[in-house]
Amino acid sequence: MNILSRRVSLIYLLRTTCETIFESPILLESSFSLYLQTENNRDTFIKAYFDHVHPFAPVINRADFIRGYQSGDCSLFLLRAMLIPASLRVPVDVLSACGFASRSAAQEALFSKAKLLHDFAAEDDPLLTLQGSMILCVVILDHPSDRDFGYWFHNAIRLATKLDLRNRCAYYCRAVTPVTCATGVY
Repeated sequence: MNILSRRVSLIYLLRTTCETIFESPILLESSFSLYLQTENNRDTFIKAYFDHVHPFAPVINRADFIRGYQSGDCSLFLLRAMLIPASLRVPVDVLSACGFASRSAAQEALFSKAKLLHDFAAEDDPLLTLQGSMILCVVILDHPSDRDFGYWFHNAIRLATKLDLRNRCAYYCRAVTPVTCATGVY
């Protein structure tokens, strides 16, 4: 078997395995377990994200996300993207309870999982992919990566253009904002 056929076989194996994994949310969750076995640890990461990252980059609707998270119906890609910057703010004992030796190791492991979900297009909603990409723009890893700020920023711009958010935002600024400001209804 030559190198090309081995590579094609490996790609086929990865693709069919991932398609099987992505068909089952339970299998997907167990396959991409991020050492966050307890709900309490996950909640600590989410709280850290909303307390320390979200105020400076409010790219998601907090109430909608929490509602989806509590019901178990949130985007895995967006969740994984949120965990990366949150890992810089969670207590060290939580990181060690999750099996991470350091903040750097946590960021690296969490980033690789988010990147893998993105690579296999696990998220089919482009708005959620846009939000995750915007969050990943602020992640600066301490090791080289082929997915740096430029990649995620370009991806966010591409998705915003695809969703025609520029025209929607322009409409909102022209039509909705003056009305709400004039009427005092927010």
